[in-house]
Amino acid sequence: MADRGLDWARPDVQEHYFKLVLEQLETLDLDGLELDWMRFVYHFRPGHELAGGKIITEWMRRVRAAGDRAAVRLGHPVLLGVRVPTQPETARRCGLDAVAWAREGLVDLVVPTPFWSATDIDVPIIEWKRLLDGTGVQLAGGIEIRYQPVPNGPASMMGPELAAGAALPLLQGGADLVYLFNYDPLPLLRMVTPDGTEKLWTMESISTLGHALQSAAALAAQPRLHAVAYRDVRAPGEPADNALPATDSGEDFPWPPGCAVRIVTGPRPTGRAVGLRVEFAAPSAPEKLRIFVNSMECPAVAGVTGLRRTYPVPAAVLQDEAQVVEVITAKGTPFKIVRLELFVAGDK
Repeated sequence: MADRGLDWARPDVQEHYFKLVLEQLETLDLDGLELDWMRFVYHFRPGHELAGGKIITEWMRRVRAAGDRAAVRLGHPVLLGVRVPTQPETARRCGLDAVAWAREGLVDLVVPTPFWSATDIDVPIIEWKRLLDGTGVQLAGGIEIRYQPVPNGPASMMGPELAAGAALPLLQGGADLVYLFNYDPLPLLRMVTPDGTEKLWTMESISTLGHALQSAAALAAQPRLHAVAYRDVRAPGEPADNALPATDSGEDFPWPPGCAVRIVTGPRPTGRAVGLRVEFAAPSAPEKLRIFVNSMECPAVAGVTGLRRTYPVPAAVLQDEAQVVEVITAKGTPFKIVRLELFVAGDK
């Protein structure tokens, strides 16, 4: 679905989009213009992306010059923002070298963001911050509306707790802003709550989240759900690196039989109720199962059976930035984890 773009190697395609940009810059009084390279992200034939990146960078120079002319006409700055893939090297390999654009002064805002299929909850925002250091460019972490832990698996819409859980690591990592895409209070926009029920987004829930997104401290006080998903954009030829489904591949030699999964969480909560939820694929969860969070074993809630298990986690066990969950089973026991979430209660 992400390959519905035109071939930017063609001069007529470049001119078509440049004329659209000029129409905005020469006729409107606007404060800025967003260039959404994620709609759609594949702009060249496979194998031509790096050469194509030089074409796009030259096109960006033309847009920057046009924006500067508009700023003179209007008497105020006209800023340029770009949306690019979440991984810096993936963006470059797609011909979208946002770091180079920032260093050349071509853009004012960079938004690393997923395409749509799944919100990337592990955006390397610290790395982006390092790469953009000294450019004066603002950095915004992008969050999509769709939550899909496993590629081609079941999906739902992000709720406030999931959005808060995805946003907090971005602010802790140094993002100047959080950028929500496709969030809409229309009645058709349904979300799944942490307890598994379904309800509608409301203006109140969006307003509460919007106010909390103003600072990491305000966001950290909210109830939040930290999850594991996957990045839905890879440059042609890049290998898949999704953490889920997780199983014992027999390749992680430092670990006993089982697997380890990392959950990005942001700042360590104190004095809060914390729980880990693990969902296994059918037909069943392994009978002999031990769960460790940051090397401390966490027994399951008594009497719980089935594919979904809950494990209370002492808040003192948690670390800043991320948690490592180890799933240990008996040797030769098949299992497959399809959902992994850490829920942090609100600060009362």
